Amino acid sequence: MTRNVQVTELNLYSVPKDMLLNRLDRIKKMWNKQKRPELMDEANLIIDRLRELNVDITTPSDQMEFDIPHILREQYVGLVAVKLEAYRNQLKRKKRIKADLPEKPYSIITSEIPRSTASYGNLSGVSARGGVHSSTEDAIFRPFDREERLRRELASLELEMVDMEIALDKLHEAEFEVIEGLYLAYPQPSNDELMYRLGWLRKKYYDEKGSALKKIASSLGII
Repeated sequence: MTRNVQVTELNLYSVPKDMLLNRLDRIKKMWNKQKRPELMDEANLIIDRLRELNVDITTPSDQMEFDIPHILREQYVGLVAVKLEAYRNQLKRKKRIKADLPEKPYSIITSEIPRSTASYGNLSGVSARGGVHSSTEDAIFRPFDREERLRRELASLELEMVDMEIALDKLHEAEFEVIEGLYLAYPQPSNDELMYRLGWLRKKYYDEKGSALKKIASSLGII
């Protein structure tokens, strides 16, 4: 195999990484002379494959994919991925909280309240909740306290999720499919697994993924 082989979807996984780097550097030089669309497509194929191989790309050739400096692009993609992972965890926590909450606010399941006879020991007029109180009273008020904590946590969680939900609402259907399938799923699939599941060609997949990440980063004020 020559060191200047043209990289396509058919031979992408058979080309060694050193040859991918050499080809990417050559494409950069050719791009400076003539900005042909097919060079951009090939460069993006190589860049995505090198990232899958965890290769640190130091060439600025990947600027062809977006009009964003290379270093900035590397930073925002990572930041968006971290924020999407946090959002996925927030979705899971929100689901658990809602499952634990009763259907009606501040409802107590009577079966949880222990049966007891009336007590006349406290005639001071001071609320038992404000001072010394019995284990029976603790058992009665405990569901109230737990429900209140859950509702406060849910309200705080939903507030934290607003910015990401606004960003996701700005994506069109195909962009959201990639983000949902890749970053909001557990366990997280590989790019190739999701690409196969969606039935998309590599170029379409990475175009939609790149566009979605850029929109989210812009919405969140990262770029």
